[in-house]
Amino acid sequence: MVHQSHDPLLVLASMSIASLAGFAALDLSARVAESSGGSRARWVVASAIAMGVGIWSMHFVAMLALRMDIPITYDVPLLLLSVAIAISASGITFTGAAKSATTGRLAIASLAMGPAIAGMHYVGMASMRMPARIVYHDGLVALSVLIAITASFAALLLARHFRGNVKDGGRLKLGAAVVMGAAVYGMHYTGMLAASFIPDVGAHPAQSGVIATTELGWAIAAGATVVISLAVLAGIADRRLSAAQNVALEATRERTRVVEKLHEVGHSIASEFALEKIVQAVTDAGTELTAAQFGAFFYNLVNEAGEAYTLYTISGVPREAFSRFPMPRNTPIFAPTFYGEGVVRSDDITKDPRYGTMEPHRGMPKGHLPVRSYLAVSVISKTGSVLGGLFFGHEQVGVFKDHHEQLAQGIASWAAVAMDNARLFEAEQRARADAERANRAKGDFLAVMSHELRTPLNAIIGYSDLMRLGIESDPDQDKQRLERIGLSARHLLELIDEILTFSRLEAGEEKVHSEKLEAVQLLSEVEALMEPMALGHGIGFRCHVPDGPLPFQSDGKKVRQILLNLATNAIKFTPQGEVSVSLAKIGDDLIFQTSDTGNGIAREHQEKIFEAFWQVENSPTRAAGGTGLGLSVSRRLARLLGGDITVESEMNHGSTFTLRIPTAPQISPATSNSL
Repeated sequence: MVHQSHDPLLVLASMSIASLAGFAALDLSARVAESSGGSRARWVVASAIAMGVGIWSMHFVAMLALRMDIPITYDVPLLLLSVAIAISASGITFTGAAKSATTGRLAIASLAMGPAIAGMHYVGMASMRMPARIVYHDGLVALSVLIAITASFAALLLARHFRGNVKDGGRLKLGAAVVMGAAVYGMHYTGMLAASFIPDVGAHPAQSGVIATTELGWAIAAGATVVISLAVLAGIADRRLSAAQNVALEATRERTRVVEKLHEVGHSIASEFALEKIVQAVTDAGTELTAAQFGAFFYNLVNEAGEAYTLYTISGVPREAFSRFPMPRNTPIFAPTFYGEGVVRSDDITKDPRYGTMEPHRGMPKGHLPVRSYLAVSVISKTGSVLGGLFFGHEQVGVFKDHHEQLAQGIASWAAVAMDNARLFEAEQRARADAERANRAKGDFLAVMSHELRTPLNAIIGYSDLMRLGIESDPDQDKQRLERIGLSARHLLELIDEILTFSRLEAGEEKVHSEKLEAVQLLSEVEALMEPMALGHGIGFRCHVPDGPLPFQSDGKKVRQILLNLATNAIKFTPQGEVSVSLAKIGDDLIFQTSDTGNGIAREHQEKIFEAFWQVENSPTRAAGGTGLGLSVSRRLARLLGGDITVESEMNHGSTFTLRIPTAPQISPATSNSL
């Protein structure tokens, strides 16, 4: 038997090449997983060549490390065949270890790949030309094939793992590469252990073969290292280029998504006039585009009575997550947003010096959503008033960036425009409804006035025709007819005066003639005029005045007109009981209160009765007559004199109208048109 030994440095080089080839296999396997189509096929071929050359180089360098006392050459065609087998076996690794491949399929693939690698080894052994023959130990050969199959299975499992986990750390990949390399050179040296070299003097080295030298071993080791390293570097460079392209592509997609979302939101809120839908759409869009975990929009409203209040919308979490907490106050954190002082953005709001400085919670209330990243922008009308604030939060720190802030500001600007438009639309709708209601009221007024004017005119015409024709005429009847003609004429004059007064008030042309007056005496004159009317309706009429005079300065005619209007209305709408008028001085004002025991006025009508042409019962056949201008004219005259009229009433318990008149002139013509 020929004596055998090994060059330790070349053995170490072969083992290093095996581990390097294993690392290349795992790294390139991940690169194959990231590719698709034609690019994937090219990477499979390139990776198979790099790994195959690495495995073959490890095998051949290990064979060159063998030292025997006989000359050795290698048959080139068989060497090339062994290279082809190594590359083919590597190709199985890269094509068979798909991310979705089952362990069973990988086991079947290893049954093809393992024998192929063993075949590469034994074909390489067969290419040796020397004055000796090789005798193999069957058991060790079988063991080497088994090791090759096991190594192939391990390689396929690791390749599948790294194809599905391309971001795994380098240490894990390096350790796996060492394991793969050990399996490969373990198979090789087991195969070498199975071979015994028996001298054969009849055998001679092939003259055309490759001569085995140490220098050749190092040259192949160096070449294999370069090839494998270039392949790995190419994979790394291509991966980085691909990653940069993916980042750019993802950024483009994100910009496209943002633009599409902004377009969608802009179109949505631009064509919407319902405020509730606008603020919800804005909140949803802002929460999505800023990558917030949750968002809220607190906005201000003013009702028809002029009272301000705040509403809110929620996105990202159920409304119940906020409903049990009070509205946010003007704390140092919230105040800049509610006052329109600028954007507030914090990577961690709990670390902000303004946070947690106010009682009772000193921060977020118990049970509040966990807010760390915080972004808030004001929604400001084109008039400069703050309409509300958009608030976004996330439980993680450092979520909101510059572009999120810019997006939030853009959305807030759109929200302001949409809310302004919605409010203008709502105001226009109200104005239109008011105009339509006014037109209907004027139409009703004309119908009522036709009836009110026709009644005294018919009486005047009827009685004058009777007197002119002398029908059933005698002095007493003629006197009675003349009195009725006079009453009808005075009623007609009162109607016309009321209409003219209203017309002057509407035009702002009503004049005030201030004079010195005495309130007790003025009220006595009203009592003298109203008491007969009350008795005629079967009800009582009383005046309550303080002892002593109450002098004041105002327009006596207008004060008298107001008191007569209030007393007349009270008598007309009191079917039984009484009407009383009281007088008192409170501070610098005279207070006249006209109370009745009538049916009362419903709460929803207590302001409407002061509108022009409006009456609770508005038809020509109603029980009580009138133009529907009396209370409107009376309130306007009172305000023209610096006072006012208010009403308190309860259904079935009567009404009380309070006239306030200042004792000194406070006349403001500018208010004559104002309700």
